[in-house]
Amino acid sequence: MVLSVMNENNISDQGAMAIAEALKINKTLTELYVSQNNISDQGAMAIAEALKINKTLTKLVMEKNNISDQGAQWRSLKH
Repeated sequence: MVLSVMNENNISDQGAMAIAEALKINKTLTELYVSQNNISDQGAMAIAEALKINKTLTKLVMEKNNISDQGAQWRSLKH
């Protein structure tokens, strides 16, 4: 298990998009925590798209961000 905790770092959507790009090539990270980071729908959707490719990450926690109900639909994506 490889874990990354980046809670409360105000990474916003720009940071979430960078994380999404890294997730596309990730082969070791299994858990990612990005709660309270001012991530909105745009950042959540970028991560969701990356999870279509990533087969390693098994746990993602994104609590207390600025993700709307519509943006939260990314959870229903199959990966």
